[in-house]
Amino acid sequence: MLEVVGWYGDREVVPLLRRYVRYEWPRQYYASEDEEYVRQIKRYNERVRLKAAAALLALGDADTALPVLEELAKEGKTAALGYIFHNMIGTKWQARGIAIIRKALEYKNNESKALAALFLIRLTKEGYVKEDLNKLKEVLINLSEDILEKKKWDINIHGYNDRRVLGTVITALKELKSKEAIPVLERIANHPDASYLKQWVNEAIEAIDVSSSKKEGEDE
Repeated sequence: MLEVVGWYGDREVVPLLRRYVRYEWPRQYYASEDEEYVRQIKRYNERVRLKAAAALLALGDADTALPVLEELAKEGKTAALGYIFHNMIGTKWQARGIAIIRKALEYKNNESKALAALFLIRLTKEGYVKEDLNKLKEVLINLSEDILEKKKWDINIHGYNDRRVLGTVITALKELKSKEAIPVLERIANHPDASYLKQWVNEAIEAIDVSSSKKEGEDE
């Protein structure tokens, strides 16, 4: 609902949204001994703040929205980076948005790192920035290698995070179109817990091969 408000462009709700980006349940709820209950409250708080910040961004209040989205991205809420990336082109705060995405490469959260690399690859290919694509490729390969060293991906939040990271890595390497990425992609496909990723990997390798063949033909 908060997000939809931003799409309709009704600036009368800006004061209300500014309250929601600071939203937090009363402290007594955090005193519960039920850890799962406390986690649910925290997740609810984060969702409310995320949607309110996204709406403010759509309404042009970047000064309020960007610090909140950056904070949430640091905590692993990758949707925050997505809101910045998809709304910033052509805005007065575009440079600030790009800077936040760059910072995400240094976050401890692997999902944010992978998504930042993907977005910077796209921005470079579209001519908005001039990033070192080899460095971004190295970030993606290192992320995938760390995950592939695990013999088994647990069926828990950490395992699901690893799967999402690899999905983003595959997409980014496909767009990067570097033949050096093919061995890494093949390793991903061959991992016993990555069977569902094989189609994505095959499509990525095919795209890289086609791009390489075209480039070789142009060089002849």
